[in-house]
Amino acid sequence: GIGQAGNNERAIALYRQALQVDPEFAEARRGLSRVLSAQVCLFNGSASAIHESMALADAEVQRAPADAAAHALRGYAYDCMGQMSEAIADYQQALQLSPDDERTRASLAYLYQERGELVRALRENLAIKAPERVRFRDVQVARELELLGFTHAAAQRHARNFQLYPDNVFA
Repeated sequence: GIGQAGNNERAIALYRQALQVDPEFAEARRGLSRVLSAQVCLFNGSASAIHESMALADAEVQRAPADAAAHALRGYAYDCMGQMSEAIADYQQALQLSPDDERTRASLAYLYQERGELVRALRENLAIKAPERVRFRDVQVARELELLGFTHAAAQRHARNFQLYPDNVFA
């Protein structure tokens, strides 16, 4: 299924294959960076994977400094390295360049939450115009409300999340 380690490894192999054919294939470079970061974030991948991901993402920012997607890509690599300040800076830059990038906004909100900046996190999450397209956004909002002391509102959201996503252990 989607999000499984085997699929991620297969994606890595396919992106590498595409880059052997055409090393200038930007989508493959970016895709490889993203799945290498995911390998570390989601599947306990190696340090070499995140270093390669960062090198690819940094090169994309160098190639296209005004490209929001390049900054979001590098932000994700920093995020997976645990370098929150750098990740936040890149996510913020991506949002300045592309304010409608909801996935980047959700990633930024999550890091604000992790840093204890709950009001900022909630503000970013509530600014998302299509929350159904952003994974875990509803769970994040419920958690932020809970941490801010709005326990009744949080409990209602947690109950709704559990109904909508009964197989999600985070709901």
